[in-house]
Amino acid sequence: MAELKGWFEKKNAKAERVVYTAEFTVDSSFGEPGAITVLNRHQREFFLESIVVEGFACGPVHFPCNSWVQSTRIHAGKRVFFSNKVLYPSSDAELGRTELRDLRQQELKELRGDGKGQRKQTDRIFDYDAYNDLGNPDKGIEFSRPTLGGEKLPYPRRLRTGRAPTSTDKDAETRVEDPLPVYVPRDEKFDEGKQEMLTAGAHKAVLHNLVPLLVAAFSPESHDFKAFHEVDNLFKEGLRLKQSLQDQLFHKIPLVSKIEESSEGLLRYDTPDIITSEHSSVFPPVSELDPAVYGPPESSIKEEHIVTHLNGMSVQQALDDKKLFVLDYHDVYLPFLDRINAQDGRKAYGTRTIFFLTDLGTLKPIAIELRLPPVRPGDTRAKRVFTPPTDATGSWLWQLAKAHVCSNDAGVHQLVNHW
Repeated sequence: MAELKGWFEKKNAKAERVVYTAEFTVDSSFGEPGAITVLNRHQREFFLESIVVEGFACGPVHFPCNSWVQSTRIHAGKRVFFSNKVLYPSSDAELGRTELRDLRQQELKELRGDGKGQRKQTDRIFDYDAYNDLGNPDKGIEFSRPTLGGEKLPYPRRLRTGRAPTSTDKDAETRVEDPLPVYVPRDEKFDEGKQEMLTAGAHKAVLHNLVPLLVAAFSPESHDFKAFHEVDNLFKEGLRLKQSLQDQLFHKIPLVSKIEESSEGLLRYDTPDIITSEHSSVFPPVSELDPAVYGPPESSIKEEHIVTHLNGMSVQQALDDKKLFVLDYHDVYLPFLDRINAQDGRKAYGTRTIFFLTDLGTLKPIAIELRLPPVRPGDTRAKRVFTPPTDATGSWLWQLAKAHVCSNDAGVHQLVNHW
């Protein structure tokens, strides 16, 4: 067994990653290592990202870990990590690696657990149980709930925790009440930064819902939105309260008084992504797809397509004044269009839409490009640009082009942003 060098000197390092070294000697006939064991004799757990073993004839051997290693005072056994080389069952037998197979089986057994005992927050075990902790019969019969799942109906199921049964119903498990944490295998828990972000988000949600209700309850004035700019001000200026009303809220209500110090920032609503969209800084738009497969990266939308819709400005002036915006679904859709359009009754395009920010503060669509993957190099029939109509035929084509943009937008919203 080899010990890490420099642990004491680096134990308080604030870097994102800390690298340690260790030296050990093995027999020349050892062969290529397939597993490595780790023991933590310190008082606290540590997160082990990876191990690289050098010095073998086969070259460096990599062991991806990405796991918390507990102190031996909590978990006495060694942790085992396996190399990233794929070994099939037959190759294990041919190489005589029964020990490696035994280690993998032991690791799997530890992760599955034995269905006994109460889970600790430091455990890595994934074993399952029925939902028998939805109620709290100890508080009264009205708080009893039926058990969901079981042998006859295995789903739904939850992670087994092994807590003690309730006093009034031995088949019901006692509940975990806030602020006690619910059991989650240690490696699956959110890291501290993620947890802080979720907590901050919860505080924002409370303020954004609670404070407007309190304002409505304390103030006789109407707080209905009179215009859209008042909605915009929630994101730009935040919720503005009169001083007398602030005194009532912040000094007479315990919950609000606790968060008074940070309320200024929290009462400003987060700007929705659709509002934070960046203006276009490049014209025409450029694709990042492989030009050898999908053709030239530049959009087919040219200056002559949009210049008459810029209220007398040139394209460069509109760019400089941050008046041009682009809704670009070209790169998202193009790789999938052949498969989409191969289905019966389906027709889809990759779309790009150019918007102009008018003096009224609205975005006006001024050009739409519909694009298909080229059938052959230099194929110009695979793309076409549509602009606001000047005749009846153009009006129908413009409506059809906008329908394809809406289709792209709905698909990305549901399949990418939502799912």
